[in-house]
Amino acid sequence: MATTANAVADPTQQTPTPNQYHLHARHLSVSYFPEGFDVGPTPTAGPIILTYRDSHQALSFRKDVVSVIDVPGLGMIVTVVLVADHDQGSTTFSLLVPRVELPGAQSAPIHTEAITAIHKGFIRLTGQDQTYTVTALCGTAAIAPLPR
Repeated sequence: MATTANAVADPTQQTPTPNQYHLHARHLSVSYFPEGFDVGPTPTAGPIILTYRDSHQALSFRKDVVSVIDVPGLGMIVTVVLVADHDQGSTTFSLLVPRVELPGAQSAPIHTEAITAIHKGFIRLTGQDQTYTVTALCGTAAIAPLPR
């Protein structure tokens, strides 16, 4: 039986999507694991979804403290709180995760953006509530074994 160049793709077959994204900028490194991964002897704490490292801190975020929103036409927005202080102000970090398909490949290069938002605290009530810093990130989206 011959195949034709005009064959229609089978819609029941799923195109592989990444199980991890590793991104960086000059002083920032971020990894996002959509399904998460468990580490250590306490898996009841929930899987780690995002790791964040800058020149001042290294943080890991479990599923229960990560907000993931699918935005049509944009991709996923993954948000975590870096600094939580309602009186003095808080800082959030939002990663824009583009849609990536990996047919026939284990990884693909990606370029995206992250937004760090500084939110005024309760004490400072006048003026603009948030200020933003946008950081260009590059790295890879991959299907690979998860960290242990």
